Amino acid sequence: MVRHAGQWGTVCGYFWGVNEGTIVCKQLGCGGTDGHGRQAKVASFGAGSGKVCLSHVKCSGAESAIWKCNHPMWT
Repeated sequence: MVRHAGQWGTVCGYFWGVNEGTIVCKQLGCGGTDGHGRQAKVASFGAGSGKVCLSHVKCSGAESAIWKCNHPMWT
């Protein structure tokens, strides 16, 4: 869930890869890469609820937050 324009909404993780999962894990403090350069595994947290407000997210792996990744717009 993210807060945008005063409302909470879901981030669509469909087609996410390791980069997107790594950014979210770094942002939430649940890990990034280990000491050997291996990246965090992507996990499923189940279906979100409410309006999807961020989708089609693509990350390079260098971003500090999921909303700084490339995406077409806030919906």
